[in-house]
Amino acid sequence: MSSVFRLIPLDLSWSLSGGSSMKCRLFLLVGALIAPVLSFADVKYTFDFSFPSLWPQVTMSYTAPSSTALGAGTTVTAQNPAASAGLPVGGSRNSGGAWTFSEDDGGHGSYGFTAQTNLTLPNAPGAYPNIPASVTHQCGVAPGCTTQTVAGTVKSTIALTGAAAASPPYITPRGIVNAASFAPPGAPNGSIAQGSIFSIFGANFGPADGLKVSAFPLSTTLGGVSVRVFNGSTSVDAYPLYVNQTQINVIMPSNVPLGAVSVEVTAGGAKSNIVASQVAPNAPGIFSVIGSGYGPGVIQNYVGATGTTPSTTPINSTPASAAPGQVEILWATGLGPIAGPDNISPPVGSLPVNLKILVGGQ
Repeated sequence: MSSVFRLIPLDLSWSLSGGSSMKCRLFLLVGALIAPVLSFADVKYTFDFSFPSLWPQVTMSYTAPSSTALGAGTTVTAQNPAASAGLPVGGSRNSGGAWTFSEDDGGHGSYGFTAQTNLTLPNAPGAYPNIPASVTHQCGVAPGCTTQTVAGTVKSTIALTGAAAASPPYITPRGIVNAASFAPPGAPNGSIAQGSIFSIFGANFGPADGLKVSAFPLSTTLGGVSVRVFNGSTSVDAYPLYVNQTQINVIMPSNVPLGAVSVEVTAGGAKSNIVASQVAPNAPGIFSVIGSGYGPGVIQNYVGATGTTPSTTPINSTPASAAPGQVEILWATGLGPIAGPDNISPPVGSLPVNLKILVGGQ
């Protein structure tokens, strides 16, 4: 298991009154703990026993299929190679953890092959050679036969076979947060506002390289991933903006019920676990420059008319400080719902909220 974090740009544009347009690029921090995402229909262990000192010389191969990692006491069905076709054969893993195979040579005797006790092999492809083993040849009716037990080695080759199936999507507990502030659930500003952008963290959501939207209107599905928000019989579909294996950035519909809701992700036709969240009329969060929820905010100094050059609205910083009385542009989400659809270009206007912005506590 590993941690992977990346900054992903999200480009959007929309029209303003008067025929001008505005474009923005939001850098969103994406990443989480990466868990294995594939399961396999079958794991095949092939055992190649070699005993050059045994007479007659014996080199035998057995394949034991299993749907999971085999533990002590698990019985498997060993399959003969073509050279031994027709001879009864059995295989098991005994209580001591040893792999054992036995074969009847047609009434003349029998072979018992045993890999070392407490042998544990991972469900990982590869070859595992030089494993200590023993073989006992028990004589049958053949004249002059001598029962003998000799030491040797076994090489185990593990192959993952069958159809690889994607694991279902999984939402991390407390993994639904404001996409700008990443405020944890239960914090004073930890609810998700109607009409806001929020993030879902988890596993097995979408492609490793990520997929993002670039234009309106938005769809309720992105790369086969959709998000459902419901409360009782009321259910609404959210609008994904970005999706990768471990994170979804999505717009909470403005008409979602207030209060406690449940969130469910569908990816590739598979449904995730259901995680609770709280929806509020507003719960603002300011986007940060590094997309982490802390540090300098995405605040631009208004220098000249927008739409000319990027330098007319530089990001506020130490070398580009704001002057007293200068207009600032602040990028945030969670100010509240809108009256129209959430999947089209955001309308221009003021929200009916009592908004107060403090700078330096005043």
